[in-house]
Amino acid sequence: MNSASAGRAGHALSDLDRQLRALLDLPPASEPMSLQSVLRDARHTTEFAVRVDSRTAVVDATLISRSLSLQLTLHKFFVERRTATMQALPSSLRRLSGVDDRTMTRVLCEELVSTAGFGRAVFSGVCDGALRPTHQATATGDGVESIEFAGDLRVEVAEDSAEQTCITTAGGPRRVESADADPRMAELLATRAYAVAPVLMSSSVSAVVHVVPAAPLAIDDDDLRCLGAYQGAASAAFSRDVWSDIAIAHHAAVRRAAETIVEDASRVTADDFDIGAEVPSEVHPPPLAVPAVNLQIENCLTSRETEVMRLIAQGLSNAEIADRLFIGIETVKSHVKKVLRKIGAVNRSEAISLYLDKG
Repeated sequence: MNSASAGRAGHALSDLDRQLRALLDLPPASEPMSLQSVLRDARHTTEFAVRVDSRTAVVDATLISRSLSLQLTLHKFFVERRTATMQALPSSLRRLSGVDDRTMTRVLCEELVSTAGFGRAVFSGVCDGALRPTHQATATGDGVESIEFAGDLRVEVAEDSAEQTCITTAGGPRRVESADADPRMAELLATRAYAVAPVLMSSSVSAVVHVVPAAPLAIDDDDLRCLGAYQGAASAAFSRDVWSDIAIAHHAAVRRAAETIVEDASRVTADDFDIGAEVPSEVHPPPLAVPAVNLQIENCLTSRETEVMRLIAQGLSNAEIADRLFIGIETVKSHVKKVLRKIGAVNRSEAISLYLDKG
């Protein structure tokens, strides 16, 4: 069953519920805002109907039966929708992790619509406490429409809004209701009922993602859990790029330092030393640069793992480490995996960055 068929079933269930409530002298339900609210109201009505005296129950048996049948149909729709999303989620997250940060925002929005089933997704960078929307994806009859916002679009975050809480607390996805919705974001999203999640870069909030449910649905707990999976994947991808940049910077700094040492040593050897000549007492050899040792990391490693970590930090490959330590390359790989796991790194570049950054 697709969303359109589920919507028609929801309308039929809402009509039946109004009839049942009238026969049972119940006050009319509030105007339904989503399929979930229609299903919830109908369930309460039928539960009340089966508790009343037998004469009323017999009179309303047909209506109750039809209502229960439609409730079951909608339950199946939600289960099938949830199952399809969970089955497609791993592949979607892999696609997300395989793109660079220049296309990450667009792909993230498109995956939230095409795979997670949201009606709209908007990615916004965070700059000086304000939001700068950059990309939007919207569900259409033909698939997904993706647009890029103009660079000068800026949304000043309202105080006490869900967006401000999201930026300052850096928690998980939040379901937003009318009272705490940011007015300008609500205008951009064309609704005051949506969800928002922060995207972390290292430990700070660098962006937020807004999602709007696909009509006639509302955002439920399953949607929040799904959004949380994308939030984690996006945060990991952006943080990975940051650590890669740090590692590259460290490598460049080490390379420049090594080149300087070699140049100084060559100059000293060529200009200052004369074999057999006396060295003036006031001349002292330059102090040797000692690589920084990261005791915080090494304290959680074995002696062999410490040797491997130091050689990794020097840029040696697995084969070179095996030659240096006179062990097999498979043994080296095993030590590398243990080191990465113990220090919380996902790859060698991040391990080097962590080691040098804290050394």
